[in-house]
Amino acid sequence: MPGVELNIDLDELDQEKVEALFDNLEEAQMCIRAIDTDHVEYNFEKLNKLRPCAPGKPVLDIRNNKNLFRLSFNKKLKIASPAIIRGNPSLNPHFIGKLQKLKETCLGCDFQRSKGLPFL
Repeated sequence: MPGVELNIDLDELDQEKVEALFDNLEEAQMCIRAIDTDHVEYNFEKLNKLRPCAPGKPVLDIRNNKNLFRLSFNKKLKIASPAIIRGNPSLNPHFIGKLQKLKETCLGCDFQRSKGLPFL
């Protein structure tokens, strides 16, 4: 909707509500933030298309989540904006490989496992 900026702060939701929010969501125009949460998983596997809430804002900002183990995306996901995923030291190596593939199609994305350590 023009003129409406939808920001979702996942740190304000418990794990169950986060799962319910994205369980059947296939397309969205929002900015998703998860900073310093205790969540262990984010499942965006149903999302095919994700656009930012406003021009120039990161569509994903997932940082400094010490317990985040699983972060999964749909193989066909198209991100129309920069995304930030870094400082999540518990992230499973299996999902790091999938993030590398997503980064190949996401210009301006900043993906790092921990501070200064890129996904290689």
